[in-house]
Amino acid sequence: MIYVVLAIIASMALNAPLGMAIGFLIALIVALAQSQGAMWERLRQVLGMGYVRAITAFAVASLVIDELDDWKIAAIVWLIAAFAVGAWRTDGQLGAKDRWTLLTRFAAAVAGLAMAWLNLNWVTTPTPIWFMLIAIVSASAVRAALRWPNIQWIEHARATKRRTVGALASLLMCAAIVSVSVV
Repeated sequence: MIYVVLAIIASMALNAPLGMAIGFLIALIVALAQSQGAMWERLRQVLGMGYVRAITAFAVASLVIDELDDWKIAAIVWLIAAFAVGAWRTDGQLGAKDRWTLLTRFAAAVAGLAMAWLNLNWVTTPTPIWFMLIAIVSASAVRAALRWPNIQWIEHARATKRRTVGALASLLMCAAIVSVSVV
């Protein structure tokens, strides 16, 4: 999630295509640094990393929607959908399996709501869309609260410090999205 949030910040600051390219390059560099083995093994590992696939999908969706006029719609939908899917799914690759994931995705959803409130033209956008976004985030927050006692803070104990730092960085970046949206 941190790479998608970083790509959104870069897109807001630098323009959509350049921001997506920077976010994608950062994700690839980090993936290459984390991979091990021969070149073919490294390539397979990089292509198998979830955040590289996530940033690629987000960049493609944003650039396609940018051609349609406004890439921020893709960011809003992406941030809210990531929280909703993570809150409702308990297993699989998209499910939120620990508390830090739920917290960072909730912060991202709030950042998405702030982007929607401040960047969409609410004169031409139907008001029920706003209520639908609020309902999705609210229902997902209730679902996350119901799951809260049954999940751990961190899914894998071996990456405790790295996971905590990554989650805090995501939270700070979501705050930056909100502040950039206001400006």
